[in-house]
Order: sequence, then structure tokens, then C-alpha cells
Amino acid sequence: MTPTQTKQAQQYKRFDLAAVSFRECKALTEHLIQLGIVPKSSYATLYSACCAGIVVTYARPFLASDGLGPLPSQFGNGFPSAEMAELHEDVLTIRNRVFAHRDLVKTQGMRLHPESEPVLFESHIIISPSASGKKAAIHSQPALLYLLPDRLPGIVKLCDFQIERASKEAVEILRNLAGTKSYRPGRYTVGKDFP
Repeated sequence: MTPTQTKQAQQYKRFDLAAVSFRECKALTEHLIQLGIVPKSSYATLYSACCAGIVVTYARPFLASDGLGPLPSQFGNGFPSAEMAELHEDVLTIRNRVFAHRDLVKTQGMRLHPESEPVLFESHIIISPSASGKKAAIHSQPALLYLLPDRLPGIVKLCDFQIERASKEAVEILRNLAGTKSYRPGRYTVGKDFP
């Protein structure tokens, strides 16, 4: 491969893996919606863990990766609505400050939503008498972090939009890489036997 083709193959990989991340995020979000669980229930820990998976998986293509690099800045704008643009920014911020990193400084005064704790990382304990009455029992009750359920359908739409954009870029790169060369039906590995 020429240096130009090598660069294009790397660009293809970036867009292809981004589309995979957006599909994974969409699948997890749709699964959480289908489960019908809500944040303040006996499944609160699972709901919180799924929210972490959603925001981390969505944000993955926007972060620098060794040998891959982030998506171009155009993927952080050009949304069809202000609501979708705001949701994109919220997901990235929540990923960086809350779910992927427990940033105690940048989250001071930050609320995930109107129902969230006023301080995101407060730890609560419950002290109660033991069954025998001789010793006190202490139980940890951390504040679980989550996205409001009504934001989940918007995340599905956001993923659909990003999948379409990443896939379109990937196909265009493949067309450029192939040039005028014809390929038989089969499986090829970009950067090895394609082009």
C-alpha cells in the first residue's frame, strides 16, 4: 500500500470502530428501555451501571486512542436539532466528569438532572441497632448516578444519527481505496488484502 492508502485505511478503521461503538451504545440503551427498570427501584444499581456503559461507549470514538485518534470535530456538531446537540454534549460531559472519572472538583454544584443529589459523590451511611441490640449496624448507602429514563430514547436517536454519519464516511473511504480495482465477493481485511 502507498502511504496515502495506509492513511486512508487508518481513517476507515476510525469510522468503522466508531460506528461499532454507536451500535453498541444504541443496543444497550434499547435494552435498558425494554427492561423497563427505573433508577429508584430494587434494580437501581443495575440501572446506574447500564447508564455508565451507555455514556462511556458513546463517548469512546470522541477520545484520543493510541494509533487511532478521535473522530473529526464535525462529529461533535451539525446535529439536526439543538436538543440532539445538547444531549451529545451532556453525554460527553457526564462521561468525563461522572461515570468514567469520579471528578470531585469539576462536579461541585453539578446536577445530572433535577432529581439527582445536590452533591454527586456524597456517601451516606445508615446506623441502626443490630438484631441483638448489643451492637450498631452500619450500612453504606452511596448516591447512585443515572440518566433520567426520558433521555434514553434521545440517546437512541443520537446513536442512529452518528451511525449514519460514520458509516457514510467509512463507505466513501472504501470507494477511494478501491479506486478502479475490481474485487470478487469475499472477505477482505482493510490494510492487508484490501486494497
